[in-house]
Amino acid sequence: MEDLKKRIKQSFRMEMIGTGMYRSLASQYSGKTGLSSRFMEFADQEEMHGRMFRELYRKNFEEEIGSGRLWLLTGKTTAFIMRLLPLEKKMKKLSTAESDAVKRIEEALAGECEPGFRKIISRILPDEKAHAALYGEIFG
Repeated sequence: MEDLKKRIKQSFRMEMIGTGMYRSLASQYSGKTGLSSRFMEFADQEEMHGRMFRELYRKNFEEEIGSGRLWLLTGKTTAFIMRLLPLEKKMKKLSTAESDAVKRIEEALAGECEPGFRKIISRILPDEKAHAALYGEIFG
């Protein structure tokens, strides 16, 4: 049960970091409306994923996981620090991180895991694949 608790907390944390990062990137690229709207769409998806993990944690452990404010700030700070990078390098780093998340989800789905956790990661996998694919869409 401790392993599940740890996995849910880690997943929640990563989704909230992603929410903060994509919101900040949407703001940074507000002049490029297509890119800004994609980043905002991704931020909304990451936030929804975080809510799903928060609810799973509450149901399984009858306690709250936390607000995620620290992790949102971590994501926003990361995006701020990356501000100096050219868009292509930024997108490459994001694509790599999202591809790693896809790999971890697929590995978890290939093994044994708690049904609620399996349901969530099955649901979010297509979103994470779309996030990982954005670099290729922009830079071919």
